[in-house]
Amino acid sequence: MNNDYVKQAIKKVPDRLVLVRIASERAKDLARGAGALVETLPAEKGCYLDIALKEIGAGKIIVDPASLEA
Repeated sequence: MNNDYVKQAIKKVPDRLVLVRIASERAKDLARGAGALVETLPAEKGCYLDIALKEIGAGKIIVDPASLEA
């Protein structure tokens, strides 16, 4: 896991538990074939969690607080 991506993502989603939930859901989507919303490097291919964190840090993934209730 890339620490720089984690630091950027935490700036967007300060609650670490929420960040874990969002990043893991997005990583699952990517693993199922969803397209990346950010440019990825060849070394990141298959590193779905890194890509998810990079997307969150770039502001491509918007957190809807209502969707977190459950």
